[in-house]
Amino acid sequence: MPLLNSLLGIVWQYLREACGENDYERYRARTLERGENLLSQEAFFVERLELKYARPNRCC
Repeated sequence: MPLLNSLLGIVWQYLREACGENDYERYRARTLERGENLLSQEAFFVERLELKYARPNRCC
């Protein structure tokens, strides 16, 4: 059973990384380390979405 719990934990962390759920936590740690101003979580994700969709893509 401990092996299964460990495996599920690893899979869960992988899914969080793949979905970008850890991005804000990583950004927050780096920004505080540098002593820069920190965006709110909402502002951070809005900025990420704007960057993602501001670039032209090949679709349409």
